[in-house]
Amino acid sequence: GNVYQGLWENDEKQGHGTVQMHNGDTYTGSWRSSKYDGYGVFKYSYGEEYRGNYKNGARNGNGVLTYTNGAAYEGEWLNDRADGIGKMRYINGDLYEGEFQSGLKSGKGKYQFTDGSVYIGNWCDDEKNGIGMMHYNNGDIYQGEWQMGVRSGRGIYEAKTKHVYKGEWKNDVFHGIG
Repeated sequence: GNVYQGLWENDEKQGHGTVQMHNGDTYTGSWRSSKYDGYGVFKYSYGEEYRGNYKNGARNGNGVLTYTNGAAYEGEWLNDRADGIGKMRYINGDLYEGEFQSGLKSGKGKYQFTDGSVYIGNWCDDEKNGIGMMHYNNGDIYQGEWQMGVRSGRGIYEAKTKHVYKGEWKNDVFHGIG
């Protein structure tokens, strides 16, 4: 079973304590009514680690989750999910800074690709969606509408050669008269 070392009050874990779980996970931090509450460090047996705030047994407030593959999320949490303003650094070096909702990129954000390309704009359910601007690593720029991660709707594409396409896009390609 689990082994707890720490303060007890009225037969409940209270204050500071550590629990070593039967599966190898450990939590060290603040407790209230036998639930994680306040600042704590949770080390998962498979290598992930969360350092941050808890409320009522769930990650809530600010914290950092480091994944086993080296990726990391730092920012706001709500009920165990990234929610609010945060930064996600991916294992390939890409970096997203912006809004999250229910663990997904949603709202306004900036995504920097390791190849030098940068997207600044709106996101929905982890996809570029709405109005956004993409600066490609070759110097080209697209500014306009996105749907489910691809250019779709009205937009302007300016190549570094100064050739410009202004018009409709569908499924990431020119569509109609530009």
